[in-house]
Amino acid sequence: MNPWEKYYPLWKNELEKLNSDLEIALNNPASNQQNFVFLNKKIAALNEKCKIIEKYNEITAQIAETNENLKNENDPEMKLLWQDEIQALQLKITAVEGLIAQTLLSNKAEEVMVEIRAGEGGQEASIFAMELANMYMKLAKKRGWNFQTMNLSYSEVGGLKEGIFEISGNSVNTWLICESGVHCVKRVPKTEKKGRIHTSTATVAILIEPDEVEVILNEKDLKIDVFRSSGPGGQSVNTTDSAVRITHLPTGLVVSQQDEKSQHKNKEKAMKILKTRIYQKKLEETHANLAQERKNAIGRAKRNERIRTYHFTQNWVNDARLEKMNYDVVGFMEGDGLSEFLDQLIWKTLEE
Repeated sequence: MNPWEKYYPLWKNELEKLNSDLEIALNNPASNQQNFVFLNKKIAALNEKCKIIEKYNEITAQIAETNENLKNENDPEMKLLWQDEIQALQLKITAVEGLIAQTLLSNKAEEVMVEIRAGEGGQEASIFAMELANMYMKLAKKRGWNFQTMNLSYSEVGGLKEGIFEISGNSVNTWLICESGVHCVKRVPKTEKKGRIHTSTATVAILIEPDEVEVILNEKDLKIDVFRSSGPGGQSVNTTDSAVRITHLPTGLVVSQQDEKSQHKNKEKAMKILKTRIYQKKLEETHANLAQERKNAIGRAKRNERIRTYHFTQNWVNDARLEKMNYDVVGFMEGDGLSEFLDQLIWKTLEE
């Protein structure tokens, strides 16, 4: 059985429930218009997934029938025609499998937030975190995605203590879902005088952005503070209180934003980050007892697993999940080798 077939009956059952919910909402004058939009979006997305699986099964049946015709055919010319038809159907199967890969893993594929944090290794870890941010920026450019900086916190050497970025575009979550985890770098830092190889880490978390209807914040649950922005080393970079810190009292989640000169823009960005973190927390709590389904649906957000090692001194990149090597670490950081790894990781995740 193909790894995605087990989801088909689940999607069909969910479609029936959603259509029932939509009918109830339509017959209820008090129903919120946002709820209609939300239900229709979910129904459309599930319909698309079901149609792709049905198309795959249809083509598979055509291939089986054509193979049977080829097996029973004695005319050489007709055999060639059947063989040509099988090749054409195989091309269709490949295309449909690509669509499955783009839609199966994503419950919201157009926008994600990428959180990158320096881990073990001091200043070298912050430099590596900055390089990872640049790697994803270059990947986004190659794939035609939009890349926006939401919040940056620098180290004393200009590296990245923590960075939050928004990436939007076609099937973003599908392709980046497997990047969550611990990334490790091995090399001789510029500050190392004895030529010793150091090991440093950075964590990456891919967070799905919620629809407005999925996370609604109540003003009374928020504590909002304003303060002056600061740059590397703590020096003040603004003479006005433009930076914003928002605390969500029910969960204790805190978001600070100071990249913009406008307090209004900083608040807007901070609210977006906060909603994404609340949504992520809600997802993790909902799926706490369904670890396998969480891995298939929202990615590996746990940060205690080393998923990839970048060895600059020996010029290779190794992904622990693929047991695969790439022998051009610089090219990989430019986004080239990363694309190949992501494609293989999608299918490996489907098969698990």
